[in-house]
Amino acid sequence: VLREQVAAVVAAHRVPMLESLPKESLNHLLDRSCVLRVDPGVDVFVEGFANRDLFVVLDGSLDLIMGDEVVRRIG
Repeated sequence: VLREQVAAVVAAHRVPMLESLPKESLNHLLDRSCVLRVDPGVDVFVEGFANRDLFVVLDGSLDLIMGDEVVRRIG
């Protein structure tokens, strides 16, 4: 069920990076994915913390903050 939910969310949004993957690779990624809805102001990444996950911003934006400065807005 989770895989179908993730596939439906991805299908509803245009994600060029995912569209360019071979179908087998996309299925492999979808099998290991989840949809994470994040409220404004919640930290997704923390500076200095190693993270090996891949995040795709489907709606809204994500600010990359280093120190007290927004260095990039994604989405």
